[in-house]
Amino acid sequence: MTIKSILATTFPAVTTVVGLCIVLMASTHAHAELLKRVTKNHGEVNIGGYARFNNNCDATESPEVYLDVAPTNGLVCARMSTVTVRIIHEGKADNCVGRSIRGIRIVYLPRPEFSGVEVVRYTVKFNKIKQTMDVDIDVASDQIITENRDGASSLDEPQTQGPVPVCAALVS
Repeated sequence: MTIKSILATTFPAVTTVVGLCIVLMASTHAHAELLKRVTKNHGEVNIGGYARFNNNCDATESPEVYLDVAPTNGLVCARMSTVTVRIIHEGKADNCVGRSIRGIRIVYLPRPEFSGVEVVRYTVKFNKIKQTMDVDIDVASDQIITENRDGASSLDEPQTQGPVPVCAALVS
């Protein structure tokens, strides 16, 4: 049996972390949740975290994430991460709440020169439910970073709808 959950992780001070909930309305489709995030134009921001795992809290294949409304001034991607289970949405693995499990983080990387509000919408597909997230990201101007950063080469072309790509490897 595969279990699905929304996860939370620890992030830098510029990132806000919000507990997420789903309201199921007598169907397998949940209404869109609205999230607000804040970042600097040279940093990334976590949008959300997701995982699938079994009753023993062993990670299984990550859920599919589809970009419904692509950002116009940045990139949304998925990064493998160890995250902490906060909410169980399918199954009965309550024993996994509070445990660290391998999953994915959905992150937004703004273009270095961009400041303003970015709007993104994505859908996470589990076995029985789909969760749609509307995200408003406030990108504040700070300093412009000219060095190569994670995903920076992908920021030249606008992102389009479709499966959320895996983030480029971290460059040190």
